[in-house]
Amino acid sequence: MEQLNRIELRGYVGSARTTNIGGKAMTRLSVATSCAYKSNDGSVMIETTWHNVVAWESDTTKECIDIQKGDTVFVCGRIKTSNYTCSDGMTRTSTEVVANEVKRINEQLTTEIR
Repeated sequence: MEQLNRIELRGYVGSARTTNIGGKAMTRLSVATSCAYKSNDGSVMIETTWHNVVAWESDTTKECIDIQKGDTVFVCGRIKTSNYTCSDGMTRTSTEVVANEVKRINEQLTTEIR
């Protein structure tokens, strides 16, 4: 059976920072996605999830350099989990999306209530 690690996101950029590492551009984005639902009492609740996205310079991610806070983006990539030890000795886990495609989209997103 083939294994698959793929994630697709469509959301708003909270921050975007591009740095140069070893002659290649790397862009870190925070992307917010939202899900709306009705609570037990019938009120509408909106749950926002923030995703850490890393995009390395390539033909499919060149557009990242021009992405700014508030832009709507489509991200396709894989999930990467890393463990590290803090200065206080505690082991922490970080999860990020390593993008192989990032596109700015020109539409306002709507949150569908389920």
